Amino acid sequence: MSIKSIRSALPQGMGMNFYNFEDEKELNFSGEGTKTTSTWVPYQTSGKQIRIQIKNENNNSHVDAEFYLWDDDYKLQCSTPEGIKNLLTVSGSKDIGITVNLTGVQAHFE
Repeated sequence: MSIKSIRSALPQGMGMNFYNFEDEKELNFSGEGTKTTSTWVPYQTSGKQIRIQIKNENNNSHVDAEFYLWDDDYKLQCSTPEGIKNLLTVSGSKDIGITVNLTGVQAHFE
């Protein structure tokens, strides 16, 4: 599956760093907004995942929240401090969009 859009639903003053270890794509956000991309969600067996870090823009070295996404048997999964959540189950190759807020990630089909 591939991510076609990433939407930041963060409050003013917060930023987000989106990094895909698989294809070394990086996107940085400031506050709210949507960016389009074409990045694959890696399989969990590859050992490489997507990392999303949320930071206060005034203190960029401190990470307020960190999430990881991966595809495990056509399920988009998100690791949060509360545990692992299944976000979507996908049959075949589908394009998805994600929305990131302070507590996690939501996903939808594009």
